This record gives sequence, structure tokens and C-alpha cells, in this order.
Amino acid sequence: MKSFIKQAGLAAAITLAATSGARADTTQYIMLNAVTTSTNWVGAVVQQEATAGSFTDAFVTFGVPAAGVDITFNAVAGAGVTFSNAQLYYFDATGNYAADTPIALNVSNQSSGSVQATAYDQIAGTYAWVLTGTATAGASYSGSIIENTNPTIPSAVPEPGTWALMLAGLVCVGQLARKRSRA
Repeated sequence: MKSFIKQAGLAAAITLAATSGARADTTQYIMLNAVTTSTNWVGAVVQQEATAGSFTDAFVTFGVPAAGVDITFNAVAGAGVTFSNAQLYYFDATGNYAADTPIALNVSNQSSGSVQATAYDQIAGTYAWVLTGTATAGASYSGSIIENTNPTIPSAVPEPGTWALMLAGLVCVGQLARKRSRA
């Protein structure tokens, strides 16, 4: 519990320092919880904009114990919300927030009404998803943050050169078998 409070305090301090250049309308701290097999860690995102206009909302996550995670952010806008951008940032071991260098997203499907973004193979630690857009007063959106600590690795597909070598090897084995049958 003491570690959790320390992490929450550190995340709060880092977020305040990070948002000094750009006003973050909202910052939510989301403790991710293990789901069934504990390979997926999930946190819910629910946000209602208090005033009309542009917004910048940050969702700070912590709680993932392992490296090599895929981090996915999903959000669906309600009436009156338009998304413009989603970015992922990492808090490093010294407590610095790299606001100038967002993490490259491997998958990013964004429209005015929904966002789905994923960053593959990230290290364990504290992250912040920053979502920007415009909203009417009282408009809301919801979504989730999922960190998969056991991502599936796509199966390997041989390259053309590998297929050619394999075929040449089979031809050689066939020729040897043919020579042996004649002898």
C-alpha cells in the first residue's frame, strides 16, 4: 500500500510538472487491474468535459509488473465530443516526463468519434495517454486502457530465398535417391 501511495504521489508530481507548458484540463490516475490470467491489465476511462471548447486530458497508468507489454488505448466519443489526437508518453526512472517525445504508435486508428492506438513492446513503468479534442459543455466519452503482458507473436513466414534453398535441397535429395535406385 505504501508503494502504491508513493507511485500515485510521484505520478501526480510528474504530471503537474509536465503540464506546465500546456494546460491539461483533466488528469486521471488509473491503476490497472489484472484480468483472469493476469496477462491483460485493464483500466476504465470515463471523462465528462465541464466546459465547452478545446480539451487536453491525460490518463496516467501504473500497475504493470513486466516488460514487453503492448499498450492499447480505446475511446469512443459521445455526442458533442470530437477527438483530434492521442499520444503516449513514458515517465522515466528519474521522474521525468518526456512531453516533447511521444512514443511511436504501431497502430493508430483515429477519427473524430473514436480513437484506438497501440504501442508494441514497451517496458514496465508509468505511462500517460494524452487525448486532445473539442467538446460542448457536459459532453462525455469513455474507453479503456489495456496492457497485454503476453502479446502474441505472429508466426514466421519464410522469405522467397528460404523457399528457393529448401526447394534446391529437395531436388538434391531427389537426385541422390534416383542415383541410388539405379545403382
